[in-house]
Amino acid sequence: MSYHRPFSLFFKIIMVLFIGVLYLHSVSIGSPKTPSFNELIKEARLAKDAGNYEEAIALLKRAHKIKATPVLINNIGKMYSKLGRYKEAVDAYRIVTDDPNASQEVRTLDEQRIGKLEPKLSKAWGRVEGDIPWTAVWVGGQFCPLEGQVEVPVRPGTRWVELKAKGGHRIRLRQLDLPMGRRTSIKATTFQNAESMATLRFEDLDPRPVELQVNGLNIESPSTGLNRLDLPAGTHVLRLMNPAGRWVQLKTTLRAAQEALVSKLLPSDWKERKSAYGTAPVPGVYRTTQILAAGLGATLITSGLYLFYDVEQSRAYVLDETQSPSMTMKEADERWRTLNNRATLGGILTGIGSAVVIGAGTWWWLGRSKGQAPATTARFRVFAPWCDQGGCGLEVGGAFE
Repeated sequence: MSYHRPFSLFFKIIMVLFIGVLYLHSVSIGSPKTPSFNELIKEARLAKDAGNYEEAIALLKRAHKIKATPVLINNIGKMYSKLGRYKEAVDAYRIVTDDPNASQEVRTLDEQRIGKLEPKLSKAWGRVEGDIPWTAVWVGGQFCPLEGQVEVPVRPGTRWVELKAKGGHRIRLRQLDLPMGRRTSIKATTFQNAESMATLRFEDLDPRPVELQVNGLNIESPSTGLNRLDLPAGTHVLRLMNPAGRWVQLKTTLRAAQEALVSKLLPSDWKERKSAYGTAPVPGVYRTTQILAAGLGATLITSGLYLFYDVEQSRAYVLDETQSPSMTMKEADERWRTLNNRATLGGILTGIGSAVVIGAGTWWWLGRSKGQAPATTARFRVFAPWCDQGGCGLEVGGAFE
């Protein structure tokens, strides 16, 4: 027994050391080496050059924790600006401008950048990026060009995006959240989730609506050639204008992947519905001219009589002043001459006005005696008031016959 004990103890010591080495080796393999400041800067530069601005921002923030410098915050602001996150870019630039350790050159540049970005902070922005399988895009009712990387200002909030297919036979609607002070990109992948969409079919609707509204949104694409309208599943309020100019409203609930015929949802007489017309006689051409002439004549007569009244009041004043030494004879003569000229003008205006009124009255009498029809009929229509998610309104229109 005494012979085996030293060997057993030695064996146990070797096993413990071996297990400890294996453990340390595994820990060293499982824990990656922490990159240095310069390595993070290099990786951030590569990510920026590749257009991966989100990754570049994350790497710059890690580098800033190792060594806080204003230049890093400045570069983070530029990355935010490229991403269209203008509010965050301005916040980063302001950190630099408020940092006394930043160089004057960098602070001046960031002040200029803030001045350019501040007007964008009160609006949301939309921009089409890359190739998309649509021929026209409207964001929040604003047309968004497909080329040129043009940003379109939009009211912040949840807004509808309208996509028109080639030929205008298919339209897709989708809501997007457009934050204030930020650009939202419209890409081909933005609307690929077709499983949550429903479709309204217009193929068998004859005639097609002249105008179309969905949840208060005016569809910008011409609806006369529309065959299919894709929109999110849920409850929607549609308003369609028939060829007679009458709006017809319907409310429908659609399930995901459901296709519904609009002709089955509308009342059967929707295209025959007429607007609520009324008639009211309004002055025709002859009568209108006579009324305007009489009004002009009355205005001239009133102006002439006012001049007469003013002249008489001024004459009494001048007569009193001539009795005092404060007014010379020359001044009195000039005053009397001015008053006489005004009295003459008043007489001319009164005469012309009287002639115009007499002429208009004579014209009306002669036209009446010859049986002329001096009136025109105006047809006006008033639609019933409506309210939906887009607001309330009252449709009023009219025509002359």
